[in-house]
Amino acid sequence: MTSVGAGALAAVIASSLFSVGLVLQAVEARTLSGEHSLRPSVLLALVRRRRWTIGALVMLAGFGLHVTALALAPLTVVQPALAAGLLVLLAAGMRDGQRAGVRELCGVAGIVIGVAGLAFASPDRATDDTNTKSTALALAVLGAAVVIPQVFAVARNRHGGGGLLATFAAGSSYAMTGVATKLVSDALVEDDWAAALFWLLLTAAVATLALIDQNAALQRRSVIEVGPVVFVVPVVVPVLLAPALVGETWDSAPYGVAPLVASLALVCVATAALASSPAVASAQAPEPQR
Repeated sequence: MTSVGAGALAAVIASSLFSVGLVLQAVEARTLSGEHSLRPSVLLALVRRRRWTIGALVMLAGFGLHVTALALAPLTVVQPALAAGLLVLLAAGMRDGQRAGVRELCGVAGIVIGVAGLAFASPDRATDDTNTKSTALALAVLGAAVVIPQVFAVARNRHGGGGLLATFAAGSSYAMTGVATKLVSDALVEDDWAAALFWLLLTAAVATLALIDQNAALQRRSVIEVGPVVFVVPVVVPVLLAPALVGETWDSAPYGVAPLVASLALVCVATAALASSPAVASAQAPEPQR
């Protein structure tokens, strides 16, 4: 197995652990009242619950595999491969009595074929550093995409709204965690422990924010509305920013750009379809509170 293939496999396992943890945490999130929405108190309320804590530990194991995946394969392969975690959510939903229809089967096939296509047609992992200005600019753009919806979501939350803004804030935050995890991985490969610690702390902070936003969004809107944003944005945004952030370009792809674009598009469409599936929704969502 090539390093890219091994990285893709590690990403699939990581995403499966993320989803297992999400299912465990969703059971507890369903019991929370709306008073905790968009507040750090939501984590204080949840961390005392055993099942939620176990879910967090499972997700932590997934993070370790995510870092490993990014050390082996390019971001262009790893982030789309994380969509495979939706298959775990689909299986959990089917255990709750949901049925897999045409949408679900097409979504599964699309993710499997798309991720396989990316692993097959992707260039090798980038090893050259990008210039500081391009990295800083890309991070600033992504940071703004995290902060701006967050500010407006908090303001709207005071009036009982903000669900849609919280959804976009969660999607942007998860995209940032993907990028920051990549930078953790690169720093570890280069034995730059100070940089690795910095990016690790940033990843933890943004992941916490994403979790708060996602919980708030799911309390006010259905998974059919939240799911596609939360799952697709972290696939698309890091891949689009990869050239500026980590020097990953598609110029050296062995079969040209077209197979990569087609595979990425297939993963995104399949992810959106599966993320909005009732079977997936039943595995992770609290009842929306409008």
